[in-house]
Order: sequence, then structure tokens, then C-alpha cells
Amino acid sequence: MTGSSAILAGTAFVIATSLVGLVAYGVLWDTKTSLGVDDPRHFGSLMRSIISTTSPNLTSSIHPAEETEDEMRAA
Repeated sequence: MTGSSAILAGTAFVIATSLVGLVAYGVLWDTKTSLGVDDPRHFGSLMRSIISTTSPNLTSSIHPAEETEDEMRAA
């Protein structure tokens, strides 16, 4: 690799990394603003409530109901 191609490769890497970082920041900021959350804990509780209302089957498979004593004896 010559010196000029190394500089071009480094420049391309810096540009690509910067673009990925800016897009990621934009997506995070847009999500934060549109949902109206202030911190990660609030985001987590909001996402759990949204998922439990929109997808109850997924929620029940992740957090199954506890077995009663009769069910445990029958098993």
C-alpha cells in the first residue's frame, strides 16, 4: 500500500465512522424525543408497557405465569 492510498483509506474510515456515529445519535435523539423519555430507566419501563400491550403472547412466553401448587403436584 502506498502512502497516498493509506491516507485515502484512513480518510474513508474516518468519514464512514463519523457518518455512522451521527446517524446513530440522530436515531437515539429522535426516539427519545418522540417517546418523551428522560433517562434509560423511563425508556425501559415504557418499552415494557408497550410490548406487553401490543404483544401479550411474546410477554407471556418470556415471563410465564408461576405454577400453582396443584400444577406442581400434577407434574
